[in-house]
Amino acid sequence: MSFEKNIATKILIVGGGLTGSVAASLIKNEAVVNIEIWERMDQIGGRYQTYRSSTTPKCSIDCGAQYVSVSLDFIRSQAKFYDELLEKEILVPLGQKIENFRKLSETKTVFVAPGGTDSLVAHFLQKADCSVHLQHEVTEINLKEEEKAWEVKATNGIVRTFDVVILTIPVPEVLNLKGNFLSIKQSKEVPGIILQSTTSFAEKYSDLNDDEIKHLMLEHIKCLLPELPDPAFVKLFHWTYSMLIEPYVDTPGCVVINDYPCLISGGDSYTESTFNGCITSAVIIVEELLKRVKFLKGHHQGRRRSS
Repeated sequence: MSFEKNIATKILIVGGGLTGSVAASLIKNEAVVNIEIWERMDQIGGRYQTYRSSTTPKCSIDCGAQYVSVSLDFIRSQAKFYDELLEKEILVPLGQKIENFRKLSETKTVFVAPGGTDSLVAHFLQKADCSVHLQHEVTEINLKEEEKAWEVKATNGIVRTFDVVILTIPVPEVLNLKGNFLSIKQSKEVPGIILQSTTSFAEKYSDLNDDEIKHLMLEHIKCLLPELPDPAFVKLFHWTYSMLIEPYVDTPGCVVINDYPCLISGGDSYTESTFNGCITSAVIIVEELLKRVKFLKGHHQGRRRSS
């Protein structure tokens, strides 16, 4: 299928997670273009989220994805990503046995991120040299017919216009947006523990406040580990959208909502909830984008900016 290509100079990526950061770095490698990333939280990462204690800086916990399990075939197919991450030791082989860990195929290996899994996202954002805006939650996207562009609104009152919008947030969040767009390594580490609840636990105690849930979960872990010292700090995370159960039909990698001006929805909702799924989606997003949009060729030099 061929498309009439139009020059794009301003691109918005909604979601500061892995898919968005990889897509941004791939786009910037192709062209001179201004890329902005709007992230609703106060830090990057998405489900590659790392919590670092403010009182004990050497204590950190990966609260979302905690490791990367990947087949050798996928490593070979996406060598340009893995070679760089392994060379810079952003990813390293686990190299240790995990008790009660489900047995993996002999063709798979497990990697961890010594700097926290959000360091994967930070790496690709640095390569992308884009503007990252935190606490920018998108609420509405409207097509401006005359300008052939997208008007995007955020909860903080910001309204901006872009040539291309790429959505990497969970599909339920996309469907909740307003607008007309759908009508068209460290030493002496301090130990940390992550305690994950089951779905049934979350449903049963959904009416409790954060302090009550913390108390209940600490009681449970004390039963399992009675000699565990009292924690210096407890952080509770609520995941509205976590592991994907059933992906989009036929796992296309992304869905093109509108050709011109271009609007694409991607992310692990369209592949699988893994590191590989995010990379695959990002690659397909850029492939579909390049079918529809022309860029000024060249590479932009500068530094990544955050707000």
